[in-house]
Amino acid sequence: EGGGWPGSAADLILALDALATLGHPRLSLDRTVVAGHSAGGHLALWLAARDASLWRAPLRLVAALGVAAITDLEAYARGSNSCEVATPLFMGGMPEERPAEYAAASPHVLRYALPLGLAVGGRDPIIPAAQADALPQARVYRLDGAGHFDWVHPDTAAYDVLRDALFDLLKTALRGLEE
Repeated sequence: EGGGWPGSAADLILALDALATLGHPRLSLDRTVVAGHSAGGHLALWLAARDASLWRAPLRLVAALGVAAITDLEAYARGSNSCEVATPLFMGGMPEERPAEYAAASPHVLRYALPLGLAVGGRDPIIPAAQADALPQARVYRLDGAGHFDWVHPDTAAYDVLRDALFDLLKTALRGLEE
């Protein structure tokens, strides 16, 4: 109801639970990589921290990629660009007003049991590069010339890096599953 936190997280869980019921033969749900861009990157990383026993079979998350992703919600909420000032609206208040909610939602404080990646552009005016530093366990796919939206345009070098990052994370995850 109304989005925000934790409503958006609940919506994601419901969507993935619904996906698990499709049974489409071309969906390899047992080796799913979640990815998202910007605020969606934050949510993909949040999903990746969820306890694997809570997923509906046959769904199995094996990796996550945050594309120009928000990894430290508290730091981001203190910024001044238009997206940063929207963070307290999404979270229902500032970090000091809702510390438990920020801790539950912020990827940099969550625990992960699967490979993580971050696609980071050096010319991104919306997500500071320091957001990637907040998640040191993630493999960083950095492209100095990429802006915030370059990642989602198929005719850019950033899109090629994004595609390669997804396959790299999937290969890494599958190697880990074989061991």
